[in-house]
Amino acid sequence: MKRPTIKTFKINKHFLFLILFFIFYTSLHAEYQVSFFDDKTHYKDISQVLDKEFLPTSRKETFGKKKFLWLKVDITNKTNKIEDNYLSLRNIHIMKDVHFFTIKNNKVVKQNISFNKYKNPDVKHRIGNILLYNNEISPNEKIEVYIYMTAGSNIYYEINNGSLIEVMAKAAKSSAILVILTGILLALGIYYLFLYLFTPNKEYIYYTLLVTTMATWSFYVYGGYAYYFDLFSIGAFVNVLMVFLPMFTTLFFQSVYKDTLQFKNYNRILNVFVFILLIALVYEVLGRVGLYELKFKVTGYLAFIYIANLFTIFIIGLIIYFKKLPLSGLFLLAFSANFIGVIVTISFFRAKLPYTEITFYGNMIGSAIEAILFSILLTYKMRQVYKDKEDAINATKVQSIKINIMSETIDFISHQWRQPLSQINASVMAIEDITYKNNKNMYAQELDKELLHIENTTNYMSSTIDDFKNLFSTDKKEEVFLLNKILLNSISIVQKTFENQNICIKHHIEKELFIKGNKGDIAQTLLIIINNAKDVLIERKIENPIININLFSDEKTIKIHISDNAGGIKESVKDEVFNAYYTTKNKNEGSGLGLYIAKMIIENKMNGSLYIDNIENGSCFCIELQKENING
Repeated sequence: MKRPTIKTFKINKHFLFLILFFIFYTSLHAEYQVSFFDDKTHYKDISQVLDKEFLPTSRKETFGKKKFLWLKVDITNKTNKIEDNYLSLRNIHIMKDVHFFTIKNNKVVKQNISFNKYKNPDVKHRIGNILLYNNEISPNEKIEVYIYMTAGSNIYYEINNGSLIEVMAKAAKSSAILVILTGILLALGIYYLFLYLFTPNKEYIYYTLLVTTMATWSFYVYGGYAYYFDLFSIGAFVNVLMVFLPMFTTLFFQSVYKDTLQFKNYNRILNVFVFILLIALVYEVLGRVGLYELKFKVTGYLAFIYIANLFTIFIIGLIIYFKKLPLSGLFLLAFSANFIGVIVTISFFRAKLPYTEITFYGNMIGSAIEAILFSILLTYKMRQVYKDKEDAINATKVQSIKINIMSETIDFISHQWRQPLSQINASVMAIEDITYKNNKNMYAQELDKELLHIENTTNYMSSTIDDFKNLFSTDKKEEVFLLNKILLNSISIVQKTFENQNICIKHHIEKELFIKGNKGDIAQTLLIIINNAKDVLIERKIENPIININLFSDEKTIKIHISDNAGGIKESVKDEVFNAYYTTKNKNEGSGLGLYIAKMIIENKMNGSLYIDNIENGSCFCIELQKENING
């Protein structure tokens, strides 16, 4: 690494000197202090207030419902040269008249009384929603600038002083917050508009309308149109958005819970608000286009309607939260952010809170937080909708598998019954032969033997039906039952089919073992695994195919091992066999949900575990269940 040269060191010294000089220079720059006159008689002439006492105040302040105000700015040039000084007054979009007066030695030496929002807004010293007032101040000189302002509703202001670059930089910094918050709202609105175009859910379009209305109205309230587009005369149009804002909030709220039965009564209350807002909107619009004379302006009551709507939704939000409706907590959190933001903004406008960036932009900050949280809520809701659809599809497939299993089981029964029926038929023919062709008294012993054979065979067939009925019982209650019996019943159902396929099925049961659960669930699981082993043995054409079923236990756990000699399973896919839709069969022959369902039953419903291991010449499905101790 090269060492710095002397030349480099000199440059660094010069750079450091410039920084120190800049700090020193700015410390000698013009200083200013702001004060106001607590005027209760409404003086309009500058001469009436020159000798009045002004009270210190902030450079950013709100005076609530006050309709007129006198300010005084004391400016001192601390430099040794003539200073071209600019005083900026921001937020003039809410003011009616603004007049500037420069006072030296208690005399008016300069004035500018040209700005009037309605009669003369396009003055040369206005940039957007900022008025600039320029003065040349001699070295070490002090001047006073008096500002008279009036407003239609309330007064709040922001004053900055310095060079033109300085005051405009401060204005741009404050306006950047407005752009960021508006950008967040518009970006979310555009995103969900595109989602609505592809998946037309009402929640998406109401959300889009809500956030874009928030952005449009807030951009006007905070002077964005005046600052960026030089528009002052759109207040009547934008104020109509105060009707849409509570309307879209209500419609979005309703759309989120439209499918919830418990929300039905609250839906009626919200419908009343929507109806009132629609009537107000139609009345205001038709009156403004000249169809009739407006006896009163709805916009004058919009703030009350808006607050009443917010309060109603907030109360309903609290109720559904305590009733534990889905996503009610997230909705309440989101709406509370906006509700608090509105309260902060109202308090700011009424001069109950000081002028800070947070209190000034309180409503927009709350709206942005609400919009983001509502976006998260929509994501969760749509994810749940898609999950419900997927569950419905899976349920259909599961039902299909159950039907397939039932079909296979009926096939098992037909195999189980075919030979007994033949035996019954043979016994009947033998009885007929004994009874009608011979002396039945002589052959009573043979007759009793055939009748006993028929009785045993029919009992066997009845037992098969009971096994089938128990296997697919719709009774889902849990109970403690003997696992041995369920295992033997399951084996007996498939026994004949396996014999017809030349598959040897063996079992070893250690002792009587009890578990707690649903009999049908464990029987279904056993049949799925046993049939899966059968299919693999047939598919791979294994000579001397064997399925071994072992039931044993340790102190706390019952274990069922179902193994085959089909050659095992590849290690790379061993973890995938339990995934939904995974199958090695042709699509027309298998859904891939069988083992997935088996695993869900064992692990989710019975709190056990199901896994697969490779053994010598084959694979082994291992089921582990909690053992129930039966005393007495």
